[in-house]
Amino acid sequence: MHTPDIIFNETSVTSCSIPDPATARIAFEEFVSVIGTLIDIGATNNVVRSQCCLQDVRISTQSGDRWAVEDWLFDNTIDREMRSFVLTLDTKIPIENGVLLDKELEDALIDQEYRIATAEGPDCFAVGFAIYSGDVVVSLPTSHIWDAHQLRAYVCSDLSIIREVVVDHASREGHCYLLQELFEKRYINSVTTAAELNCEKENLFPNLRFSPDVTDQIEQIESRYITRVLAKLAKMNETAKNWRDVESVTPSYLFQWRGESASTMSNADCLAARKFRMPDGNTFSTYEKHTDFSKSHRIHFIEDRNERDFIIGYIGNHLPTVLFPH
Repeated sequence: MHTPDIIFNETSVTSCSIPDPATARIAFEEFVSVIGTLIDIGATNNVVRSQCCLQDVRISTQSGDRWAVEDWLFDNTIDREMRSFVLTLDTKIPIENGVLLDKELEDALIDQEYRIATAEGPDCFAVGFAIYSGDVVVSLPTSHIWDAHQLRAYVCSDLSIIREVVVDHASREGHCYLLQELFEKRYINSVTTAAELNCEKENLFPNLRFSPDVTDQIEQIESRYITRVLAKLAKMNETAKNWRDVESVTPSYLFQWRGESASTMSNADCLAARKFRMPDGNTFSTYEKHTDFSKSHRIHFIEDRNERDFIIGYIGNHLPTVLFPH
């Protein structure tokens, strides 16, 4: 999975509507917080691509005064950690530093404009670069046009609109978490085969643990069911994450599940069919709880109240019961 870099939207400084220096400082500090959050939650790399040095940024205000990052860095009232963070950011200048662009892309970036909101809106080179690089654009919250986690723009050439585009974007801390959800969905949707699911399942679902037996089981699943398996595992993963976040004794389930009947669990053959290895590979446990991903397919799991997660023991065809011994 590609982890994007951060692209500084310089246009949010040159095309803004900030009333005074105090508001400019607030906008810049939120910008820094957004960068820190994107990095902390793993949505982006610790790389900021920019056309200019962040320390040289100056914001013009409606009051006629200019606010400068350089002055902010020497202000004793600012948070020391925030200042240190800005000074130690891995900033690549210019934006394309270290990125190989073919001639066609270079010409497109030079010859085309990337207008925000409308065909007459401000030109934003950062958006143009993000279209081709797949990176995340980050803006200072200096105008309502930057208040979106997906930024819409018109690609224009010679005053004509070529197409409308959308790029991933953040200017508020809330945008970071919306992007995180979006990236997780894209990641899951990128998996289409049993082999890919086996390879990526621990990364896709960090709040689930898997029995070693699951690997062979997944290989037996028809490809048309992979999407359904992914969707159900995603719900289980989300349930476990929430369980850990709130630190409750039991989880608040976001999916339907049930246990087996007493008659099934008292039948030796049916009981044996539900025994699978634990993640350590050395011990066996009975995986009674189950949830469906089709009318004839089940995921069997254990609710681990110590770790506040789910252990997946079986993914596949409906296991035998007393009524349906197969």
